[in-house]
Amino acid sequence: MPRPMQLRTAAVCVLALCVTVAFAASASAKGFTATLRVVGAGKEVLAEKEVKTADISVKTSKQATCFGSGTGGSGKSVAVPGNTALGLLAVGAKSTPKLSPLAITDHFSFGLGLCSVGKSKAKGESSWYVKINHKGTTTSANKAKIKSGDEV
Repeated sequence: MPRPMQLRTAAVCVLALCVTVAFAASASAKGFTATLRVVGAGKEVLAEKEVKTADISVKTSKQATCFGSGTGGSGKSVAVPGNTALGLLAVGAKSTPKLSPLAITDHFSFGLGLCSVGKSKAKGESSWYVKINHKGTTTSANKAKIKSGDEV
């Protein structure tokens, strides 16, 4: 049978863990700030600013055909988590005219595809790619997770 001191110590540890998990969950629900940098055609910097993350809905575009004929979006709105690179971009586009509109396709099963940001469009050999903290990602931007303080 455990001693009362062992039970108290275990209870304090469990309580501390619960408080930590609750704090982390509430912090992620409120969003966080990350640096968004967008470089468009001709290496023009379209945005470089701190953006607070938030879950957002984006409308896909039938004109988002940069991946080839027939690859445009459905035209439906899709939910994008705020803790992703695309979520940060979509939130940033709401307050930065040079980033709007976004042309996004939901044609592919691997995730959303980004064809244009404002007037900068992907075509030919030029395309959009995502870097988080100066490293390329291996997933689509709507699945590339970010955290507080990241540079995207």
